Order: sequence, then structure tokens, then C-alpha cells
Amino acid sequence: METKRKRRGRTFRIRCHRGKNSSNLSRGEIITDAHWKDFVVWLKSNGFPKTKLTLGNFQGIGRGLLVTKKIKAGEVIISVPKKFLLTREMVIPELDNIFSKHGCSLKHNDNISAYQAIALYLALQKHQQKRKNSCDSFFLPYLKLLPEDFCSLPFFFDDNLFELLPKIVKDDVKRQRQKFEHDYDNVKCYLKLVNISRPEFIWGWFCVNTRCIYLKTNKPSRSLDNIAVAPMLDFLNHNYKAKIKGEYNNSSNCYEITTFTPYQKGEQAFINYGPHDNFFTLIEYGFVLSNNPYNYVSVDNEFSMLSIPNETIASKAEKINLLSSQGFLEDYTLRFSEISFRLLAALRFRVIQNHQLSFAWDDTSFPSKERQQQHRRYKQTIMKEWKSLVNGQMEHVDPENEQLVKVCLTWICDHVIKDAKDALMILEKCDLNDSSIWHIKQIWQETIGIVKSV
Repeated sequence: METKRKRRGRTFRIRCHRGKNSSNLSRGEIITDAHWKDFVVWLKSNGFPKTKLTLGNFQGIGRGLLVTKKIKAGEVIISVPKKFLLTREMVIPELDNIFSKHGCSLKHNDNISAYQAIALYLALQKHQQKRKNSCDSFFLPYLKLLPEDFCSLPFFFDDNLFELLPKIVKDDVKRQRQKFEHDYDNVKCYLKLVNISRPEFIWGWFCVNTRCIYLKTNKPSRSLDNIAVAPMLDFLNHNYKAKIKGEYNNSSNCYEITTFTPYQKGEQAFINYGPHDNFFTLIEYGFVLSNNPYNYVSVDNEFSMLSIPNETIASKAEKINLLSSQGFLEDYTLRFSEISFRLLAALRFRVIQNHQLSFAWDDTSFPSKERQQQHRRYKQTIMKEWKSLVNGQMEHVDPENEQLVKVCLTWICDHVIKDAKDALMILEKCDLNDSSIWHIKQIWQETIGIVKSV
């Protein structure tokens, strides 16, 4: 990883370990880094509270925060004063100092969210640093520690690599790209005034995306404004086992991280981003974890592709509409040794025989009133039985229905495994030193493992 040594920050640190499961038992070595030393001096000289953490390198994992003294459960491990928090409230005056020279202001523009404003501020600092080869920003020591790029995120994958992602990941990345375009369009007029390029804003946008925290204070504000970027705090790596509390302390005017996991000297301290699966962590942060208990396989696509014997187009459409009206369409998942209740309920409804639910007439004919009444009675009866099943009053519709459900599940699982193996076959021919390739491979391998477990 020598060629990537300059890419400091959360994305760089975690991409190094290629999904190895972090453990607080791993011992690290203190890193003597010039930029880190400048950062620590900056913190101390500006009244940042003392902490028992420093930058460390952990074998097989990469960079993280190393414990320098024993930490007890219930102890505050990082306390970030308000003056260090990058918030909308803080950056807007700074931005207005620049944009007022061009005859405009962001102060009264409520359409600019905290997300957009902080991203714009960071992009501006980056631009000034590159243009002048210097920057007088208060946050300069912190800015020097931010990653140079976010190339491990699927947002930046080329078309060939992007197509190797699971459909659910591709769909979420497309939504992420749409969100970026919306934010970019909202600040584009300001970017042009100071010649900030699109790549520079993308960099600022992802600095916020990968580092922001929710900041709830007593001061009333829009939910879009309740985020901040907190120096020092964002050097903590994620571990789903870490027990922490993060909140703004209105008494001390600091954002505090309290750990309920004790640590010994030399261990790595962690934060917990929340119960996120590897799809989410790859899209949002650019890493995956082994043995992540929140992993799952989405089979929405397979459910829609499912071909059921004797199911007509009209019958399928009606069943899909009814599932949608009952709130049971999509979000069908498989987890380790677990088939989601939503999937089973939807399959039991899908495999109900056509004559029980659909009109039994030719597409070109018009049903008689008697046939319409018969259809309504059938549907009411079946919906009543299905709701009894959903509510736990029945175990299954009937033996034949249950057998068809098993057949459909087998087809779904076989289809998912085939897609996974096809993707892995292509990935084997790619550059295995590319962390993005490893991440996608791990996701597909985990997909096969989950499917086989059910």
C-alpha cells in the first residue's frame, strides 16, 4: 500500500484491510506522521480536551486510533468543542466573506442545506490550498489529513466494474448519484463565482458524506441542518461490536463519544456507525467487513422474474397490485439461515392457483356480472385466508401451496447463486490488488454463503 500512503482518513484506513473483521484485541503501533503531529499541536493550542487516543497502525487493518492509557466503560473518549465542529452555522459566515465580494450571500438562502454548505466550504478550502499552495484556514491542519480521493466508493466505479455489483447496490448508487447531482445543481452558481471545479466539489461532498455526524442541539433548526463534521472523531474506525453513545453535550458545548466497551493500552478504539450491512458500508464509506451479522441478500429482482406454472400475465399483475396494496411488495431478503417473513408471505400469495384469483375468461371477452361476483367472492376468501396467515392465525395456505413455495425458493436461490458465480468468474480475471475488486468479490462470496445457508 506504499503508493496510497498519502490517502489519509477513514476511507484509506479501512480499505487497507480488505474486509478483515476488526477486533479491539489487535495491538497497534503509534504512527509518527508530520501532518498528524501538526494536527495534534493545532488541537492542543486551541483548547481541544485531552484524550487517551493517538493515531496508530494496526497489522492487517490499517490506520485507526490507538489507546495510550486504559479506558474504562462509561468513559468519554473524545470530546469535540463547538469551535472545531464544521456546521452550517459555522461555514456560512466564512463563505459569505468570499461570496460577498461577488455580490451574493448564502446567509439568507434557506435552500442551501448544511450538507451542501459544508461540502462547498471544504471544496473552497481545497481549491485555495491548491491555487496558492497555501491556505490560511483555521482548519488547515485537519484538511491536510483528509483523503485525497474516494476511489474505493462505487460512485466512482467505471461502467465495467459497476456492472459487476449486485442490482440492489447499483440501484442505491444511482440514487446516490442523483442526490449528488441535486446538491451540485443547488450550489453550481456559487462554484462558478470562485472557479471551483466539479471534481473539487465532489471531493468536498464525499468528505461530508463519509464523515458527518448527526448533531442534535437545543437550538431549533431544520433536520437538514443537524449535521456536522468533527475533526479527530472521524479517525475512529467502525466496528459493529462497539458499544458507544454519541451526543452533543449542551453543558460543555462539546460533541462527546462515550464508550461502553473498555480498552487496554495498545488496543484500537472503535465507533459504531450503526447496524449497517456491507452494501451500505461499501456505498457510503468504501469498505466491507467480514462476518457482518447485518448482511443480507435482496431477492426483489428474482421475485419479479419468477415464472410460476400456469400463471397468466393478468393474474401476476393482479397479485402484484394486491401485494402492493397490502404493503407486502418488495423488501424480500435472505439472511444467514433465515428467510424473511415478507418473502414467504408474498410467495404463498404468488403461488395461489390462477383459477382461484383471476377471471377465467378469454382476454377478448367481457365477463358476465355473475363471473365478476364469483371473482370478488374468490378474492375476498383468499385475501381473508392470506391475512390470517400473515397475522399468524394460520401456518400455511395448504400443502400444495407450501410445496410450490419451496419450488419457487429453490429457483430464486439457484438464480442468485448463478449470478454470483458469473460475477466471480469475471472478477477472477481482474487486478486482485485493487481493493474495489476485493470488496465486490467478498460481497458475492457472502451472497453465496447466505443463500446456501437457507
